Amino acid sequence: MKLLILTVGFALLLFGGTAGAEEPTLVSVQCIFATTTDDKAQGTSLDIVLKNAEGNDIAKAEGIESQWDRNSVHTVMLDLTVKRPKSEVENGNITLAIRPLSEDKWEFNYTVRFEFSDKSSMTRKVTECVLTETLPKRTDAVKKMQVAEER
Repeated sequence: MKLLILTVGFALLLFGGTAGAEEPTLVSVQCIFATTTDDKAQGTSLDIVLKNAEGNDIAKAEGIESQWDRNSVHTVMLDLTVKRPKSEVENGNITLAIRPLSEDKWEFNYTVRFEFSDKSSMTRKVTECVLTETLPKRTDAVKKMQVAEER
């Protein structure tokens, strides 16, 4: 019996005692948009999609059509499509796409806050963004976004 306890204790020391420990999973995604000098017009639809490196959807919000005036801030909660580990989020990307009814130019900065099952979080931001009817989509890699906060 003592030999078994010593063997298990040695194995825990050797392998760190984390065998079977699961990586934290994503529990919420919040995007905060700060419109700068040019608004998002009423009727211009915005889609936000978080994908992993393989291109699979992790979270999204689609069809956001409200007007966002200059110098305003708006928060959008994304709907999780599937539970994914933190590493998939860190290696993923966010795509923003608009579908304007007519000419529209939207200038903004945005921040994304990710919260995980272990109560950790990370916040990333991108500045000086522009979407128009001729350039309606942008994709930003999470790991290349500016770090705003980590807990």
